[in-house]
Amino acid sequence: VKMRFFIVKHKFEYILKTISYVTEKKLNEKNAEHIVYFEVLNSKLIIISFNKFLEISYTHSLNFQNRNGFFFISLRKINDIVKVISQNELMEFIKINEELFININNLKFKICLSSGLNSRPIFLEQENCTFFCLTSVQLQIIYKKIFFSLPESDFRIYLNGIFFDIQNSILHTISSDGHRLSIYKINLLYDNIFCQFIIPGENFFNITSIFYKYNDIKIFIFDKYAKFVSENIVVKTNLLAGKYPNYIFKFLNFVEKYLICSKVDLFNLFLRVSVLEKRKNCIVKMNLNEINIHLSTYVNIKESVEDKLKYIYYDGEEITIAFNSKYILDILNTMTSKFVLITIFNFKMAVFFEPFDYDKNIENINVLEIQNIKKLSNNIYIIMPIRL
Repeated sequence: VKMRFFIVKHKFEYILKTISYVTEKKLNEKNAEHIVYFEVLNSKLIIISFNKFLEISYTHSLNFQNRNGFFFISLRKINDIVKVISQNELMEFIKINEELFININNLKFKICLSSGLNSRPIFLEQENCTFFCLTSVQLQIIYKKIFFSLPESDFRIYLNGIFFDIQNSILHTISSDGHRLSIYKINLLYDNIFCQFIIPGENFFNITSIFYKYNDIKIFIFDKYAKFVSENIVVKTNLLAGKYPNYIFKFLNFVEKYLICSKVDLFNLFLRVSVLEKRKNCIVKMNLNEINIHLSTYVNIKESVEDKLKYIYYDGEEITIAFNSKYILDILNTMTSKFVLITIFNFKMAVFFEPFDYDKNIENINVLEIQNIKKLSNNIYIIMPIRL
């Protein structure tokens, strides 16, 4: 016997589910197998799953007699075995030469192991890194607030990820598909940190899912990869190359015009006027004055939709501007505030959307109050209008 350990089925199943976020990209090919690494060392079971872009390591403390050793094995074979075992059964794993024996009472499996020659982790440990912490809740909020702005796939590699920009104690997270840009800001507990990096969108989604039930997450940023650590899980992800576009917009020679209205009412307004349009990109024309918002869309020559929203605050001249309704609905769907603040310069410049918390009548608000509340905002969305 060269290696031996025991583990309860339901715990083992949970570990397999966690590491299954990493698989090879070409598993749809015939006979393709994803190989995972098992090691027993000093009463610890370490299971590692990895590909060229992501690596997950799970460490589990063993309570029964065990013997040190390691092996590589097909993740599919292990998952298939676990599916036919009762929930609370104790599983015994024994490695002899290049074979693995799995015993559960009278049920016994013998499996051929993989050589592992082409299955080696690529994220080698480095010394110099930047360190900070986030909570699981903060990761979930980042995902909810800005993930929807990522493109499905863009030839500009850097746009396919979440941009992290840390300046002193403030973290800005940004995503953009080239037409819209989402920003969410977090105040960190650390000072004198200056760091910029881009995490691939798919990997960031997997990381938020893996750490969903964990608390504090330690994050280490190296030259070409990032490492997320919490309790018994370590996740390493590659970083995207390229310089992210400047996300700070300054329009010094233009006058800001503020629109404030109910977030729910505006969401329903855009939803109603775009209901007949079946295409993904529904263009909605918005005419705005001091009295109301008038929306209209034209499906074809014979069909159209129009609607209005009253009880708004607007301090500018009448203007007509067009948007992709899906972009507006995506933004409003992430907001939890009662009102939304929209900053407009003219019909062809970027428009800013921000959640706006105000407990008084918005029709009586003044510009100074608006600007003071804007300073407290940690979430902003920027959309380029559609030229009519």
